[in-house]
Amino acid sequence: MIKGVYHDLEVTAQNNESKSLREFSSGELFFHAIFNKFWGNYLTRGSVIVQPTTYSDKTTFLNWDVDPRLRDLSSNEGWEDVLGTSMDSPSKYQNRIIRAYGDTIGKMYIKVWNSTKDKLKTITQYYNSQKKTNYSFKELLNILSPEELIHWAQEASKVYNINLDLELDKDYRKIEKEFVDPKTGVKTKKKVCTHNELLEYYAEKLYAPNKRGIYTELIDFLNQQKKVFVAELIRSNSSFQVIDFNDSLDNYTEEGSEGGKSKNAIINTINKYFDKDKDTKKGGERRRKFFNEWVDAETGKLILAKTKDGRNILGIGDNYNNEDVTLNPFLDKFFYMEGLISNNLRMSLTGSEINHPDKAKKSTYNLFKKLDFEDAENGA
Repeated sequence: MIKGVYHDLEVTAQNNESKSLREFSSGELFFHAIFNKFWGNYLTRGSVIVQPTTYSDKTTFLNWDVDPRLRDLSSNEGWEDVLGTSMDSPSKYQNRIIRAYGDTIGKMYIKVWNSTKDKLKTITQYYNSQKKTNYSFKELLNILSPEELIHWAQEASKVYNINLDLELDKDYRKIEKEFVDPKTGVKTKKKVCTHNELLEYYAEKLYAPNKRGIYTELIDFLNQQKKVFVAELIRSNSSFQVIDFNDSLDNYTEEGSEGGKSKNAIINTINKYFDKDKDTKKGGERRRKFFNEWVDAETGKLILAKTKDGRNILGIGDNYNNEDVTLNPFLDKFFYMEGLISNNLRMSLTGSEINHPDKAKKSTYNLFKKLDFEDAENGA
């Protein structure tokens, strides 16, 4: 639920310095997005601030104030505060947000793809009836020029008295294909059609659950994107100091230590979050556990992520080689929830990339095709 829209003008950085966004470094913008707009707003007002566009050289940026609670569309259980769920069970909130991807963006892609398939199958049915052939719609597209496809769509529309209007790049795409004359062996090139492979991939693989209801493709994709997120944090020189030189980590990890007001924005975020812990008896215990596990004892910095071999990633100067990681719980929840909200906002505001020609060699779909091919080559 969108609660409001406002412009991002001037904010306070981690060091409590107030300045214009144009003066922020990339690392400060990450801090601002994660701890000021997202967690800061959630812990004080119950909503989160997201910006579904990237920062540029503009002076103002449009931000969206959104209620992050999720509603189970398959039941009447009401609204669920996923951000408030325990950090001890990350799979619980991860799976809930992944299911929300399927319930929103996934259902949209499936609806569009089914509509496209129905039109193409109807056109193919009519073509086969006239030509005494037995093509599938994919096979037919690969022999028809765009002009021929539109002609057969118009003819089928008249016969069946239905609307079979086709939209270029969404319903079909233009490609150049080489044909060989079976009699002469002469090769010729012809512009023909193909279906929207990106739309098919999104609807039938990326956002589609398997027979057990698990979104395996989407889980794998988000795990890959998590690595990109960590790499971007490091590249932007993001490094968040939690314990400074005149403080001690013992003040937050020893038995009996209590959270309180601090000048450090991250400490305040941690304290406020665990103050909201529904099980107040264990709130202090979980707070101490978090400081023990996610604040580096040597540097006092927030641990952004941990590699499988237990190495702490702190930001500036870290050597990260695209390894599997466990994200800091605050960053992990931000990664999943902000991604869900921003992607839904982007879809609502500007539509999907499925309507545009897939020209980029590094597009999501082409990268996955390359990975699938390499896996097959390696016998995976």
